[in-house]
Amino acid sequence: MKKISALIFALLFAVLCSCGKDAYVPVGYKMISDKNADFRMYVPNDWTEDLNTGICSAYYSKDDKSNVSFTALELNESIIQVIHGKSDDTTGGAESTPDTAAPSSSSEQTGTSAETLPSSEGITTPEEYWDYYSAQFSAAFGSMTYETKGENTIVSSIKSRKYVYTATVTGVEYKFLQTVTIKNGTVYIFTYTAKVGEYDSHLSDIDSIIGYLEIK
Repeated sequence: MKKISALIFALLFAVLCSCGKDAYVPVGYKMISDKNADFRMYVPNDWTEDLNTGICSAYYSKDDKSNVSFTALELNESIIQVIHGKSDDTTGGAESTPDTAAPSSSSEQTGTSAETLPSSEGITTPEEYWDYYSAQFSAAFGSMTYETKGENTIVSSIKSRKYVYTATVTGVEYKFLQTVTIKNGTVYIFTYTAKVGEYDSHLSDIDSIIGYLEIK
């Protein structure tokens, strides 16, 4: 019986694998990360993938540009970029929120300016990375007011840190939720960005998006 059960399991696994990348997509969600990336990010079907940022990201709607992004950075990289200011609107006139998750290559696409920052080499913990990252963020955008700083959380079964804070960017007050995860010399950053007044309305979606994140 055990042998038969094992065979059935193996056949079922093969069938699922043959279905391609959509086999494991949660119901009501879509995968927006590149299939060749070492992570998976899923967002609700009614969110829109943002193809203009150069990173894995999506926003809620044309009128509410609350957005999420997920980036990966090898910690021995010597160049990281932080984007200054808002990106140009390419979705029909709605205001775009700034991309704050380092690194990013979107400056060439949006016309914003980028600053070359010091190396992140030698960082081994989420706390160390946050000290590095937040210093660069503050230098670019100004002070950060924390609601949550370094709270323990889990991302893809990996112990991570969570940060929630507000900051004023180009005269608009935004609220950010970020998680920092490190695995095998790579830091993974999830970022949720919204205007302060719109932040709470998407938290149910955000909790699910974080819960579905996968790091290989």
